[in-house]
Amino acid sequence: MKYLYKIVLVFFMCISNVSADDIVLLDKVNTWVNRNIEYIPDQVLYNTIDYWATPKETLKYLKGDCEDFVILKYFLLLQYGINKSDLLFMYNRINRGFLVQSHIVLVYKKNNLIVLDNTRNTLDSLSSRDDLTHRMFFKVDENSPRKLKIVLDKMHEQSLELK
Repeated sequence: MKYLYKIVLVFFMCISNVSADDIVLLDKVNTWVNRNIEYIPDQVLYNTIDYWATPKETLKYLKGDCEDFVILKYFLLLQYGINKSDLLFMYNRINRGFLVQSHIVLVYKKNNLIVLDNTRNTLDSLSSRDDLTHRMFFKVDENSPRKLKIVLDKMHEQSLELK
């Protein structure tokens, strides 16, 4: 289990024929994570209402909920050279017809706002996502939400190298 995170990174590099184009990389990471990680609520997987998993935990179970997808995508993109300052977490509400619920997506903001979402295998501009009602953007830094800081602390304890 110690090397699973790095094995996935190497495997992904081998199968993806990664280009220097950020959009191609964003699309490949988004699609790979969405296809290989099964959505499952925290209550089922971790027996708690809101648990934020490290990339290692998500890869261990190959399951997670929306913030677990975002965290995994975020750190994979960092490993492939996407600049930390170009990535934002966006907490929002997603409208799914009769159901409106809290949701987190990853947003790439270099040229315009591009959404990486576990509910879609496509990259969409934020302006085209009328199902998302923006609540709050945040970065991974000293002002991150407490749950994200806990993830970062666990990653440090697990000796996962971060850029």
